[in-house]
Amino acid sequence: MYWLLRRNQFRHNAKQEFFRMLLGAWLAFLCAPAFLVNNGYHETNLTPFRMIAMYGRVLQAGNIRYFIVNLIGNVFIFAPIGFLLPCCSKKRGFWRTIGIGFGISLSIELIQLALPRCSDVDDLLLNTLGTALGYGLYILVNILRKGKLNYEGN
Repeated sequence: MYWLLRRNQFRHNAKQEFFRMLLGAWLAFLCAPAFLVNNGYHETNLTPFRMIAMYGRVLQAGNIRYFIVNLIGNVFIFAPIGFLLPCCSKKRGFWRTIGIGFGISLSIELIQLALPRCSDVDDLLLNTLGTALGYGLYILVNILRKGKLNYEGN
């Protein structure tokens, strides 16, 4: 990840460097609980949408806290990645950003699979959705700030 952000080190400015530091701090914040906090619960879910459907049933049962922490949390924890990645580079394409966000999430899930942790394919889907929402916010901020769309397509 660091290599992707630094390989064009002579073609960035102070603002991009600031966003790189923010992204690095966010990744550290994201990875610490994913690898260090262990509640002793170990389950692997490789069936897409199984846990997402379960979150819906939990919400219907009235357990709003569990729904927010797990479903909404998995989406919004990755939104800063979708927002900050395009700020770090001149290559601001949607698919590039989504691919990197997906890769980060996949790496976390694979490491958790090797550790005595929960690993869930639905987390991968929700994290990627969060990356896409963050990228959408980046585009919206650019439109509002500059009055026009300022990004490099795909």
